[in-house]
Amino acid sequence: MRIQKGMSLYAVAKKAGCSSEALYKWRDRKTSPSSYLLESISYALDINIIDLLSDDATVTLSDATDKEIFKLIKDFSKIEKAKLLNYARTLIDDRHTKKQA
Repeated sequence: MRIQKGMSLYAVAKKAGCSSEALYKWRDRKTSPSSYLLESISYALDINIIDLLSDDATVTLSDATDKEIFKLIKDFSKIEKAKLLNYARTLIDDRHTKKQA
């Protein structure tokens, strides 16, 4: 988990609306975060989930479209999120199919 310089886990937890204990457990690899927690943390840090989970030392901020998508997804129901995920997978599959053709 990567966080912004100068931002404590306590500050991230407060901004994300979760306990700092949950973040410490995740950081120490004692637990795995739920999808809701990942969304909350990425939103609080203003980064996308991929960057949040990245072990890369550099974290790039999302562009305006990514930010809008994450803001919209935050309000989706579980069913809506599942539909969006299936649609995204379909788009990726279509892209791979076109590359192979």
